[in-house]
Amino acid sequence: MTKISERTISTITDLVGGLLNANTAGLDEAYLRAEGSLAVSIGVKISPDDKGLKIQAGLSFVSGRIKDTATAIIDNEQIALFHEKPSSIFGSLAPTDLEEEEGDPLADEEAAVLEKLEQI
Repeated sequence: MTKISERTISTITDLVGGLLNANTAGLDEAYLRAEGSLAVSIGVKISPDDKGLKIQAGLSFVSGRIKDTATAIIDNEQIALFHEKPSSIFGSLAPTDLEEEEGDPLADEEAAVLEKLEQI
């Protein structure tokens, strides 16, 4: 098995430095958007290879805030097909999660489909 040497450490330093340099603009943008601080994770994996050591370096950080919404349409007149509560199917939904946003094309399409079903 190949030993970890000064050359190994130098290579790791070069790989991590290269990742940081290649992602400077993204790191700067993420830091400016961050609320307080920016967490940057750097990982190094060293594994045996037929030719010596394989060194893999990785860099990860969150560049933006993720926003997700969930929508549910409840028809109290509909007979339940399943004996489960909606919260056990969809997770815990706060009342604000159920509000429709104006101009949401998916909500408009859902409303159109429901209207056609009511006409049948």
